[in-house]
Amino acid sequence: MAVVDNVMSAGSSLRATLRELEQHGAIPVVVGALHVLGSVGASFFTERGLRIETLGRGAFDAWRPSECPLCAASVPLDDRQEPQS
Repeated sequence: MAVVDNVMSAGSSLRATLRELEQHGAIPVVVGALHVLGSVGASFFTERGLRIETLGRGAFDAWRPSECPLCAASVPLDDRQEPQS
């Protein structure tokens, strides 16, 4: 059985789908995503012996707020400007 998503970063959707399928007796053999961002999700599945198939990989930088360089520099998350009348 394969579990596939369009993009995997942390793999939360794929993990939830995998758990549900396993509860119904499915035996996973591969996880697929068109694009894999970072290594968190991929590592989760690899550590469980599941092969990862993807068309591409990219970086995915995420930090806890206490470690975030943008938070430390007080950069706002939303730099939205008010509409001008």
